[in-house]
Amino acid sequence: CVIGLGPAGITAVKELREKGFEVTGYDAGKRIGGRWAQDWEVSQHGAWKELHMNTARHVNEFSDFPWHKEDYTNKEGVQSDRDGYFPHSTEAYHYLQAYADHFNI
Repeated sequence: CVIGLGPAGITAVKELREKGFEVTGYDAGKRIGGRWAQDWEVSQHGAWKELHMNTARHVNEFSDFPWHKEDYTNKEGVQSDRDGYFPHSTEAYHYLQAYADHFNI
């Protein structure tokens, strides 16, 4: 099993499954995304409501799943970034959710 379904956890689940392991992922929150999920009921939450990443989108994307701003522009529940490079925390969460959906995690 994989404990924690933030960026590292969901990629671990994906990679282990690709290698033929039966693996289940668990997270303290109710949703995939770890600290990006903005699950305010979970203590120790790391992404506050107005958080923007301090590294550019292309630096944070997974090599097997591109992160295009256009995919999240005007998407319900996603706040826009300020300058086109540094995503809002809601966009980071939706990217992680899209990754998990794409790889059936």
